[in-house]
Amino acid sequence: MKSYKKYFWDVIKKQYADFKGVATRKQYWMFQLYGFLTFFLPMLLLILGWGLFAFLSDASGVKPSLSPVMAIIFMIFSVILLIGCFAIFVPSLAMSVRRLHDIKMSGWALLINLLPYVGGLILFVFYLLPSETENNKYRLEK
Repeated sequence: MKSYKKYFWDVIKKQYADFKGVATRKQYWMFQLYGFLTFFLPMLLLILGWGLFAFLSDASGVKPSLSPVMAIIFMIFSVILLIGCFAIFVPSLAMSVRRLHDIKMSGWALLINLLPYVGGLILFVFYLLPSETENNKYRLEK
């Protein structure tokens, strides 16, 4: 639980839109893991659950009916998760820029992601590279 606080919540609270400095490989990947587990995985499970409900209702030939209470709970949970996903967009962007700084690249390298098919793969490889500590001008910033 300490790791969750250190690598996820502290980054969101203390470095929400901090695009200066560096983020080590471990900091970056732990932030991505906890972000996925906190927001994106529950959203995926919610969508799959809704789809399963609709599929089972159609397969049985019974008109799908969801109690109003269940529908409200579903909507509230969906809105909370969606707001959470939007809330961590800026910290995720800042973390990606700091990770690129750690390997001596400009944050503008994120635009590589706009290349169709290969952009995301290229950035993924960059994020896997080890830290560059020698003469890294971004480490001296702050």
